[in-house]
Amino acid sequence: MSRNHSNRRDRSPKHRRAYALGLALAAALASGCATTTLGEEEATSVSEAEAKRDLGSDYLSSGRTAMALRELQASLELDPSDPVSHLWIAEAYRRKGQLSKAREEFEAAVLLAEKRRDTQTAQDARLSLSALLAQMGRHA
Repeated sequence: MSRNHSNRRDRSPKHRRAYALGLALAAALASGCATTTLGEEEATSVSEAEAKRDLGSDYLSSGRTAMALRELQASLELDPSDPVSHLWIAEAYRRKGQLSKAREEFEAAVLLAEKRRDTQTAQDARLSLSALLAQMGRHA
């Protein structure tokens, strides 16, 4: 008798239950395959958008505004509902002197952040919008 064959017979009830549970879990995941795949695609798109957003913010922090704009625009194409991406791209537009575009993006960031109940991003966007309006000679 081979050694592997004898090991299979000697499994404890605990190992057999774990094995059965694993099979049941695999079957459950396989039966919901279409839903799981869609969720994975959405997650991939969002994580790709976040990666582009983070790269854009890094470029902006290092003074590479044109590169930042390119990455942030790509991020928004993947996830237009991300208030943080709107906040960063607004800052990039402000630095480029495109103040009306910056204003639109800051306002979008406020609305989207409030919709998500992201108070920190909403507060940051309002503060940045207020500074932009002061720079433009307008009042909030």
